[in-house]
Amino acid sequence: MFFKKRKKFVNSDITPDEIFMDAKNMPGWERESLEGVMEKAITFKTPLFLAVFFGLLSLALLGRVGFLDVVRGSDFADKVYLNRLRAVTLPPARGVIYDRTGRQLSWNSAALSSGADAAVPGEEAAVEPVRVYTSMLGLAHVLGYLGYVSDNSLGFAGKAGVERQYNDVLAGDAGSRLVEVDSKERIISASLQKPPRDGQNITLTIDAELQSELFRILDGVIQDRGFNAGAGVVMNPRTGEILAMTSWPEYDSNALSRGDPAEVRSLMSNPRNPFFFRAISGLYSPGSIIKPVMALAALAEGVVDENKQIFSSGSISVPNPYNPKEPSVFYDWRPQGWVDLRHALAVSSNVYFYTIGGGFDDVGGLGVSRINKYLKIFGLGNGTGVDLSPEAQGFIPDPEWKAQTLADKIWRVGDTYNLSIGQGWLQVTPLQMASIVSAISQDGIRVRPYMVKEIKNIDGGISYEAKAKYEDPINIDKKYFTAVKEGMRMAAEFGTAAALSGLGIDLAGKTGTAEIGKDYVNSWIISFAPYDKPNLAMSIVLERGSVHNLVGAPFAARQLYEWIKVHRPEYLKNKDLEVRLPN
Repeated sequence: MFFKKRKKFVNSDITPDEIFMDAKNMPGWERESLEGVMEKAITFKTPLFLAVFFGLLSLALLGRVGFLDVVRGSDFADKVYLNRLRAVTLPPARGVIYDRTGRQLSWNSAALSSGADAAVPGEEAAVEPVRVYTSMLGLAHVLGYLGYVSDNSLGFAGKAGVERQYNDVLAGDAGSRLVEVDSKERIISASLQKPPRDGQNITLTIDAELQSELFRILDGVIQDRGFNAGAGVVMNPRTGEILAMTSWPEYDSNALSRGDPAEVRSLMSNPRNPFFFRAISGLYSPGSIIKPVMALAALAEGVVDENKQIFSSGSISVPNPYNPKEPSVFYDWRPQGWVDLRHALAVSSNVYFYTIGGGFDDVGGLGVSRINKYLKIFGLGNGTGVDLSPEAQGFIPDPEWKAQTLADKIWRVGDTYNLSIGQGWLQVTPLQMASIVSAISQDGIRVRPYMVKEIKNIDGGISYEAKAKYEDPINIDKKYFTAVKEGMRMAAEFGTAAALSGLGIDLAGKTGTAEIGKDYVNSWIISFAPYDKPNLAMSIVLERGSVHNLVGAPFAARQLYEWIKVHRPEYLKNKDLEVRLPN
């Protein structure tokens, strides 16, 4: 009936347009509500099209579901199972660091892991090693500390000292374990894939008690006498073993390994830079401790013989070619009178070393080229090769450097005079000076300093054992070394190093006071003992103290020798060093 009526309406003589042609003139119609608009019925094609479209879509979805379930079902089942598995890293135990006496300096303390693998059924709780360092002072720069490293499989690595230098040896290899979890991440089971391989243990040449005592002594003198910082090195001149090497101030290895923010901020803001390992990285003007090298160079080159006397009235004057009325004056620290080489070393006569270095009166002098030659022969201007980093190279000035660097490009005789007494631009490290006094004590036999005595595998077998590494010997007649050593022994008996006298120890030494401007100095001492067959070679520097202060490095050295005499008397005997803690 509906279609009949619609058909009759369509074929009528009156069209809908004629009926509504005046609709726009009808003010009461609301066209927004479709008043006056003709309704048209939806054709049969529209629901038919929709039915076909949704039918095809349903067939496609059912087909995809069937493909994933029937064809790929087993693959997805495997993936679902694998998603239940977790690979867990098993950290190895980091190697322990010992001193030469067998004392533990750095070891591991176990802490419960915060990971989910701690709850594996039937297993003990997993542990994660925490690095612990000895509470003994003076060892931080040598040992170093651990820090987070993003590209490291273990997440942490050595950041300084032995921890950094020997990180690959100490770290070991991480293991792994596969654990199965349910949908709520609860562990169902676990299986070990690869066991961790623990790091190797390292024994250092360091005597921890000696080093801690050296640090305590430096701390006392530096703070009591107003120095800025300091460092000291003690080594065996026959083997190269470093028995003590410390720097003041230092940091707390435990706090840095924990990542303590307050401690880090405090250290970073400290103007004395406690992170700086002055013993191997600090560069200082050596002052008069360079004079034994100057004496050996002058003897070897025939500039003077050991008995040649030079008069010191307290200064020498050199004509000024630009103003003859104002000669250049170079002062001794006091008038010395007539001194030969031994006495010049004992009383540290500047005039004597000005003369043999730059020349004066009837003495031609070494000149800058030959001075630099011997400084390099003794190892200055290069690192010692110690098995720790970063080591500074030092600096030896020369005319070419001055011409390229300074406004006054001319190398003058005054520059050579300053170089001859260790002033000016010459820079050395405490370890380099310990190495030099070591070579002097051995009549020119040079040995490379080292810190690692042995490395042991996890089964206790020795994988590395250090041996003395000899450098090219210094080709200077032994009799000249004897003369210089006698001068240094006189210095310790009644000269500038007399702070070392009265100890009941037969030793030799040389002091140095390097000027820093007009108001400050670096205080130095180098020494060796026993005199006839040395076991100890020592270098101490106290940084930036008042020029008016009369107590410095020699006083520190005396206190250390007093401690050695009581607590390490074997170091003063003519035999190989060996100390073991009681069981």
